[in-house]
Amino acid sequence: MLRHFRNQRKILSIFLWIVIASFIGTIFLVWGVGGKGNQKTYALKINDHVVSFNEYKTTYENISNTYRQLFGSNIDQKILSRQVIEEIISKYLLLDEANRLKLPVTDAEILEEIKKVPAFQVNGQFDKNRYLEVLRLNHITPDAFENNIRVNLLLNKIKGLIATSIYVNDQEILKEYRMRNKAAEISYIKVSPEDFEKDVKFDNKTIEKYYLENKNEFLEPVKVKLKYVEFTPDNVKIDDNISEQELQSYYLKNKEKFKQDEQIKARHILIKIDNFQDNSSVEKALKKAEEIYKKARSGGKFEELAKQYSDDISKNNGGDLGFIKRGMMIKEFEDSLFSLKEGEISKPVKTSFGYHIIKNEKYLPKKEYTFQEVRDQIRATILKDKIMAQFKQTVQTKYKEIQSFGNLSGYIAKNPKALEIKEIDYLSEGNNNIFIPQDIKNELLKMDKTELSPLFLINGKYYLFEVADKIAPTVPPLEKIKDKVIKSYIQKQSSIIAKKKADEAADKSSINEAAKFLNLAPQDVAAFKRIDPIPNIGVNSTMTEAIFTTKAPSMVRKSIQHGNSYYVIYVKNFIPASDDKLPEQRNTIAQYLINLKQTEAYNSYIDRLKKDARIDISPNLLD
Repeated sequence: MLRHFRNQRKILSIFLWIVIASFIGTIFLVWGVGGKGNQKTYALKINDHVVSFNEYKTTYENISNTYRQLFGSNIDQKILSRQVIEEIISKYLLLDEANRLKLPVTDAEILEEIKKVPAFQVNGQFDKNRYLEVLRLNHITPDAFENNIRVNLLLNKIKGLIATSIYVNDQEILKEYRMRNKAAEISYIKVSPEDFEKDVKFDNKTIEKYYLENKNEFLEPVKVKLKYVEFTPDNVKIDDNISEQELQSYYLKNKEKFKQDEQIKARHILIKIDNFQDNSSVEKALKKAEEIYKKARSGGKFEELAKQYSDDISKNNGGDLGFIKRGMMIKEFEDSLFSLKEGEISKPVKTSFGYHIIKNEKYLPKKEYTFQEVRDQIRATILKDKIMAQFKQTVQTKYKEIQSFGNLSGYIAKNPKALEIKEIDYLSEGNNNIFIPQDIKNELLKMDKTELSPLFLINGKYYLFEVADKIAPTVPPLEKIKDKVIKSYIQKQSSIIAKKKADEAADKSSINEAAKFLNLAPQDVAAFKRIDPIPNIGVNSTMTEAIFTTKAPSMVRKSIQHGNSYYVIYVKNFIPASDDKLPEQRNTIAQYLINLKQTEAYNSYIDRLKKDARIDISPNLLD
C-alpha cells in the first residue's frame, strides 16, 4: 500500500535528472574527478578524461543504492551497469561542455556549498575547524574537496541551462488535462482458454510430435551437488580497548547516521472507493468511515477495527504502517497525519484511494544525537567491525590453506577432523527454500565438478563450496513427463482457440452479436479515466490505449490479452473532461510536462555531444 501512496511519476522524472551523484552526499567515498593522461588500466575514456575502475565502482554503488530506494532490491545487474556507464559518460561530456562555454564558478559559490554540509556544522552553523578536521580524518585535502565541489557546481549549471530553455504553454496543459480526465464507458466479454480445453483433441502421435518440437520447454535445469563448510565469527578474539579519539573520529565520519527525522508511527483504516464517479458509492463509503471513526473514538481498539473493516493489506497488522516521514505519503494523508497529536485519531480523510481513519500512535521529533548519547552504540559498532575484520582475516588464511590442497575434498583427505563438511543434495535454479541468495546460487551453478568456490558472506557467516557432482541440463524421456506434456499441449491449443474465437467476436458489429457468437454474457463497467485501472480488469496499457483511440460507439477491432484471457471490448461512450478542476490540477500537470520535456531535451543534448566525442569503454564492463 505504501508504494501506491508515493507519487511515482514525480520520483521517476526526478531520478532521470540524477545524472551525477552529488559529491557532497558521498564525501567519504573514494570519488575523484577522473584524471587526464594515459593509464594502463581504466574503466572508460571520454575525450581526454580517464575514468578508473575505482570511480566506476563508487558510481555504481551510488546509483545502485538510489535504485534500491526507489524500486526495491530486484535490479538487473547488466541494465544497472549500462546505466552507470551512461551516467559517467554524461558527466564528463557535460563537464567539457561547461568548460567550453566558460561557465564561471566563484569561490563564494563553493564556500556556500561547503557551508550546507551537515558534517561541517556545529549547532547548525558552519565551523571551519570541524571542516578541516573531518577532511583530515578522511585523508582528503581541502583543495581536492573544493575542486570536486567546483565540478559539481559546473555540472548543475550546465544542466540548469538545459532546464531553463524548457517551458509549457496553456494549450499543452489543457490538452494533457483533457486527455487525463476524459472517461470511457465500455462493455467487455472475457474469453478464457479454460473454457475451450474440452475442445482440444489429440492422440499419442500428436503428443509425441509436440514433445519433439518443444523440447526446450521441458528442459530440466542444471543441478549441482555441493559440499560446503560454514565459518562463524563466534569464537573470534580481539582487543576491545577502543580509545576516546577512535570513538569521536567515528562519530564525525558518520554523523548523518545519528540524526532522526521527524516521523510518526501511524495506523490507518481504509474504506476503499472503486468508482469516484458514483456518488452513491462515495456517500456509502463516507458513512461507513464515519461509523468506524465513532467506534474508535468511543473506546474501540483501533487495531481490531482495522482488522475488521479496513480494505488495505495493512489490516493484517492492525492497520500498522510503521514510521512515516514527510514526503512518504500523498498530501491529504500526510497533512492529516502530521496535524494529529500523539494518540489522536483523525476524522475520515478522503484521498484517491478512499476514506482513511488515521491514528498517530507515536511521534518522534527531528533530532541530532550528541556524541555522548550514541557513544555506547558507536563502541558496539566498532567492536563488531573489528570482530568481522579479524574473522575475515582468519577465514581467508584458512581458505588459502584449503586452496593449496586443490579443493575441500583434498584438504579433508589430509585433515579429516579439521572441518565439519556439510552437503546440499543437488541444487538447481528452482531451489528457493535454501539459505543461499540467488546471485550466489547462479555462480555455483556455473562451476565445474570438483571446483572450489570463492568465499561467500551470507548472513554474517562465510561459506566455502565445492561442486561434488554436476548434472547437465537434460530433457526427460516422454514417458516420464507425458502428463506434463499433455497439460502443456492442452493449455497452448486452448489459448489458440480462445484467441481465434475472441478475434472473430471482435470483428462483429456490436457487443450483443459478439456475445451471441461466443455464447457468453457481456459485462458493463463504470466509467474510468485513461490514468485509472480498468474496473474489474486492472492495469493494461495496451488495452487502455486501444479503448481511448477507438471511436465510440464501436468495437475494438481486435481482442486484447490480459493475463491468460482475451478480452472483446465495446466502447459505448466517452465522457469529455470537465474543465472545472483544471485550476487545482494545473500546477501538477505543468510540472509533469516540464519534467518530461526536460528529460527529452537533456537526452537530446547528450546524444549531440556523444556524436563528436571520443568514447572508449573497457571490455571488462561490457561482459
